Amino acid sequence: METLSRPSRAELDAWLAAIAERPLSYAERGRTRGPAPPGYWRNAHSCILGQGERVFERARACVQRWRVFELDWLELCWPERPVAQGTVVATLTRLLGVWTANPCRVVAVHDGPAPEQPAITRHEFAYGTLVGHGMRGEERFTVFLMRRRAPMPTLFASSSLSRSIRTR
Repeated sequence: METLSRPSRAELDAWLAAIAERPLSYAERGRTRGPAPPGYWRNAHSCILGQGERVFERARACVQRWRVFELDWLELCWPERPVAQGTVVATLTRLLGVWTANPCRVVAVHDGPAPEQPAITRHEFAYGTLVGHGMRGEERFTVFLMRRRAPMPTLFASSSLSRSIRTR
């Protein structure tokens, strides 16, 4: 969705309802766990937040409430929706006077011991772009607690420009 004026809540709600069943805009689901497919960028960023269970629980709560989207240049529509498999949201941005809403769907959620490393407790979700998004791919937001180590949030993204943008 692209408009010259900021879309209203009602307009965004109607648009999200209309596009909720759109397919993902990419075939490589789950690729934030491995190397980026050809034609995609791979980004990974992490930092240490502090130490202990209390810090982990606070970071977990932030991920669970979409706080990773609290950026000056972006608005999430709508952060009151649950971070749960299948939830559809959109990011809303304004660039050069044009408002753009980009649809996404939560494609994975994990909360508990990491299957591959039981000594690590992990909370994460991944969302994928839907047809009509300006990008194509998946992002995963993870916070984990390792025994005797500090909680660490991590962002993994595997994305590329969507076909509609690449051909403009």
